[in-house]
Order: sequence, then structure tokens, then C-alpha cells
Amino acid sequence: MNESLKRFAALRQVLLGMEQDLGLCDLGETERRVLCAVAQASECETEISLGTIQDHALTKGISRSTFFRAMNMLVELGYIAKAGPEKRAGYILQKQD
Repeated sequence: MNESLKRFAALRQVLLGMEQDLGLCDLGETERRVLCAVAQASECETEISLGTIQDHALTKGISRSTFFRAMNMLVELGYIAKAGPEKRAGYILQKQD
């Protein structure tokens, strides 16, 4: 376990560096998990349904209210956007400069 823990710690350090490079350090853990779920889902489809994001492995265990707060925060910050004006419109990953 000691070696596995050391490898895990090294991986976390690399991940932290990537989060800093991408400017994600100001996001909370939930927002980062939801954003990563959207990013992974966007590899398969441009417009991602709310159900797809909620069912993603990275968002499992997040309460409904917390999930929606994170989604709203990511929209506010410009990381994601609603794909249309409809209430049930999907979401798209915004390009970050």
C-alpha cells in the first residue's frame, strides 16, 4: 500500500499542476467534477443532455441541489453554456482561451 499511496500522491500533484495551468483552482471540487464530466461527454456529442451529465461516473453521489448549483456556477463563469433557450436544452462545453 505504501508504494501505491506514493504513486497516488504523485498523480495528485500532477493533477494539481494541470488544474493550475487550466485556471481551475478557483473552482470547488464539485464544479471540477461536473466540468470534467461535461468535457468527457463532449468527446462523443456536441450537445450534452442533463441526464448524461448527471449519470456520469464523476458526478455520481452529488446531491441534486449541489449538482444544479455547480451547473449554474459553470454557466455563470463561462465554462459551459445552454445549447438553446428551451428549458430542457442540453449544454455545450465553451472554448477557454
